[in-house]
Amino acid sequence: MADLNEKYRVELKQMQDEYQKKYSDFVAQQDSLTENIKLRRMQEIQDIQERMDNFVQVAQQDVQKKKTTRIIATDPTEVARGYPEGRRGEGIYV
Repeated sequence: MADLNEKYRVELKQMQDEYQKKYSDFVAQQDSLTENIKLRRMQEIQDIQERMDNFVQVAQQDVQKKKTTRIIATDPTEVARGYPEGRRGEGIYV
């Protein structure tokens, strides 16, 4: 689980760095840009923001799914009864 979180953290950091660079460049150059170029750059920045938002949402869902699919052995008698992964739908997740 920690490995998955680290992969998502690294990927999000790269996206944030890309966003910050584009935004900083835009702010520094916006007065000298034509209206058309300015609009295109603003759209690029907005697209990166939307990708980051979507990435975070999907990553959170993926992490939550991984958490709920892990085996939680709360009752050792379940294993003795032949349920090594626990019973589905009865509070023990597989």
